[in-house]
Amino acid sequence: MSGQTRLIYLANARMPTEKAHGAQIAQMCESFLLAGCDLELWYPDRDEPEEAKSIPLRAYYGLSRDIPTRQIPCLDLMTVLYHAGLRGKLVDKLSFRLRTYSLLAVLAWRAWREHRRAPDTLFYMRDLTLAKGLPRLLPASFRRRMVVEVHALSPDSETRRRQVATLSQVGAVVALTATMKRDMVASGLPEARILVAHDAFNQRLFAAPPSRAEARARLGLPAEGRIAAYVGRYLQLNKEKGIPDIIAAAPAMLAACPDLRFLFVGGPLDRVPHYQGLIAALGLPAERFAFHDKRPMAEVPAWCAAADLLLMPYPQDPQYAANLSPLKMFEYMACHRPILASALPSIGEILQDGTNAALCAPSDPPSLARRAIEVLNTPSLGEKLAERAARDVSTLTWDNRARHILDFIVPHLERT
Repeated sequence: MSGQTRLIYLANARMPTEKAHGAQIAQMCESFLLAGCDLELWYPDRDEPEEAKSIPLRAYYGLSRDIPTRQIPCLDLMTVLYHAGLRGKLVDKLSFRLRTYSLLAVLAWRAWREHRRAPDTLFYMRDLTLAKGLPRLLPASFRRRMVVEVHALSPDSETRRRQVATLSQVGAVVALTATMKRDMVASGLPEARILVAHDAFNQRLFAAPPSRAEARARLGLPAEGRIAAYVGRYLQLNKEKGIPDIIAAAPAMLAACPDLRFLFVGGPLDRVPHYQGLIAALGLPAERFAFHDKRPMAEVPAWCAAADLLLMPYPQDPQYAANLSPLKMFEYMACHRPILASALPSIGEILQDGTNAALCAPSDPPSLARRAIEVLNTPSLGEKLAERAARDVSTLTWDNRARHILDFIVPHLERT
């Protein structure tokens, strides 16, 4: 392929959205544009929360430029049914299918017109529903121009086999972790068609994180005492991401570090009463725990920089072990603060215990408490871990990731 690469990013998500996948999509689109692609983001025309309706993607995600977009019509009845009091498992399931199939039909028609107009166009997506549905509706010449970025494989071997059968129909595959790539190869997908590309961080947003004192003053946080912080959504697909384990570890941490406070930033706030119940059951002082909803992307460096220890204790779970590539990990690393994370295989591809982070056993509050106390009460260790993490993440930027992916998929698809 010569000249400018034409790339259409097909997203099956509200944009903007408070969830992490929206930030990842927006960051990658910006970086593909900066790499020289002629890019357009296609996403469904769905009902959006009031707070997101009037906010451009550039402002919502702290981007340096606008992203060309096209909204794709679909039959989205979820909000209408909710206000009519008609929600329920069966109704939700039927509504979801109607929305998905209507989106697929319109996407297939518009993508086929684009493919006929410009046969070299690449169609990039991270949704396996689209990856499964579009090849059924479109000819082989289109399928060979599809690139699928895989964010999760099922732990069930039969389901994973069907997922890999879907991926075998497309031109190239991007895997978030090496563990995921090994699973795909073991299920029959040729290794040469898969690129491992971990997630990344926005080097423009995190170029100069504020000092601890500046961050606390800006955010209205106490100037004195130490803070252990968790910055990111509290749940993923309704699964806990470690906050209950942090609370369970808190009695030992507070006993060893009497000036310690805990900070949780990211929401959803409707989960907070559950956490407060756990805190009360342990007889812990409620004022030592602060919960905040999702904050604008531009504030994230300050929330991370305000902390003395950044927490990421994902529980033991097959999905987390193989598929995890959390955006917060790379943002934590860029903020020059020590990190405490779970020793999961996917995390271990980036963080090494005693080198650029402290790792604890997953789903093990005593292990979490021991490692947290060790880092908090040994400032030289925390400084060493933070400095090395910042060095290690310096090349793991969205811009580098986009170029790495393009360097793989463009020549690969030329050969197919």
